[in-house]
Amino acid sequence: MRTSTTPDFRDTYTQALEQIIEANREDREPLEIPEPEAQPGKAIDLMAALRESVAKAKASRG
Repeated sequence: MRTSTTPDFRDTYTQALEQIIEANREDREPLEIPEPEAQPGKAIDLMAALRESVAKAKASRG
């Protein structure tokens, strides 16, 4: 399995899955794992970006 080597990457899915499997092996309920807090991302206007890209392409052609 391929994993990221960036220091801020944390594979919480695999950790949770391993805990569920271990709990099933021991015939017990898995521990409740809290969801990580979502960090807001940068929203972009795709149409504005497309228009800008088209305008640059037209300008470069002359």
